[in-house]
Amino acid sequence: MKRIKNILFKLQILFLLGGFVANFSYGQTHIRSGENRAFSTDATINHIWTMSNGPVYDDIDITVNLNKARFRNIGTNANEFGFDALGAGNSVAIPNFWDFTIVSAKDESNNNLTVTGKSFRFTNNPTQVITVLVNVFDNRDNSVIATNARITYFFASSLTTDESFNSCTQAKEFTVSVVTMGARKPCENSYRLVITNTGTGNEPYNQTQTNNTFSVTGLAQGDYRYVITDGCGRTLNGVFSIQPAAQLGTSKVFAGKL
Repeated sequence: MKRIKNILFKLQILFLLGGFVANFSYGQTHIRSGENRAFSTDATINHIWTMSNGPVYDDIDITVNLNKARFRNIGTNANEFGFDALGAGNSVAIPNFWDFTIVSAKDESNNNLTVTGKSFRFTNNPTQVITVLVNVFDNRDNSVIATNARITYFFASSLTTDESFNSCTQAKEFTVSVVTMGARKPCENSYRLVITNTGTGNEPYNQTQTNNTFSVTGLAQGDYRYVITDGCGRTLNGVFSIQPAAQLGTSKVFAGKL
């Protein structure tokens, strides 16, 4: 009998704990069902952020915005608000009475980042994925909308390039650094190289491509500046010179009788 009472007591404890967990989200009307995971010029939904002044990078501050995420109505099981809520790139703005607090902001090593209001600061070096958890509520009556909704951000290093000159083909070559997110290369939809002659102001080369390697021929002797951009908004400026082509010597070798 004593053993049965112990079992019943343990079951009661488990039941109470289960009820506590369920009540943590009591009244929740929505869940986070997705988010934007690409670069955007709109800072409110942008996922890929470029850190500056490496190799010891500047700190970066990000303000979290609910429009980066997508929220599904629990009752109807339909996406209602946020990024791409209607599919095919059609987003629905988060209602102005939705508000949120940041529960936590952590890096890949599970370190807590400094949170100030609706912003967080990252003080380490890329590449990093930051995970932010937010509690969303109705600011009219403080009722719960969504708990521990996850919003992530990707921090990339600055754009760099390896430069070389191929003396055989007389080509100036550039190999642009690639942003990698797991198996994805989200910035490779657009690499652009623009070269300008600093003496004449002419623009002998302006090319956009998906390959991160450029091979530029036909450049005359002189000084040049270049601008490289990629599909994630990273930009690099630089200069180089084209020297006179080396004069090739010739020789004749006579064999046999003249």
